[in-house]
Amino acid sequence: MSFEKNIRGEFVRILGKEWVKDDQVTLYTYRCDGLALYTAPPMGVLFPGTVQELSSVIKLLNQHKISFVARGAGTGLSGGAVPQEGSVIIEMARFKEVHEVDWINRTITVGPGVINLHITENVHSHGYHYAPDPSSQKACTIGGNVAENSGGPHTLKYGVTVNHVLGVEMVLPDGELVTLGGKHLGMPGPDLLGLVTGSEGTFGIISKIICRLTPNPEKAVTLLGIYTSVRNACESVSSIIRHGIIPAAMEMLDKITISAVEK
Repeated sequence: MSFEKNIRGEFVRILGKEWVKDDQVTLYTYRCDGLALYTAPPMGVLFPGTVQELSSVIKLLNQHKISFVARGAGTGLSGGAVPQEGSVIIEMARFKEVHEVDWINRTITVGPGVINLHITENVHSHGYHYAPDPSSQKACTIGGNVAENSGGPHTLKYGVTVNHVLGVEMVLPDGELVTLGGKHLGMPGPDLLGLVTGSEGTFGIISKIICRLTPNPEKAVTLLGIYTSVRNACESVSSIIRHGIIPAAMEMLDKITISAVEK
């Protein structure tokens, strides 16, 4: 399935021919995200580059009653970017601008197409980093992280994405542009930002994100413990937390996992 000729022409008018794809290679590529267990061919893939283009294509899709799914890097393993057959993928990879770094408020404002690790690379030399670190942080986008409320090894100490997003600009399903939250915690009103974070794009597509920056630790130490049983290891974890010590990260490998890694 691909775009009908008249609808395709309308998308080309908004985005340009280069950013409207419905060839077989593209449709096959975008049939799933990192979870290849579930697949469905989309009708086509759109690549907006500005919030105005994003709003326009969403309005057009809404007008024609065509469902759509936002997608970042496609690294997710929960099926959040898997299309329904006949729906349209809106690829947000072109929204990769760093709009502002506010050192006073310790925030960075970025497009949803910015790679997670690139945020830390932008601020690390100034003594800050972006704390949520999914295992795919070298490839995953911050927009996808917000949509999935992603975490990582350091969430034990720092929390997941919702704890580090202060505000978003997003386009609703009818094409309206709204802003939720801001640079400061405790914004008045209901926590709509918390509702949007982790919603997998069901309420709209995010076009800009204000992230909180975390100061780099003064020192980092790695400890290795060897246990005779998984139970003893788990009891140590409970004891460490019970004594008020919150490590940046804790990971456990059993014998089977270690053997797999060594091979």
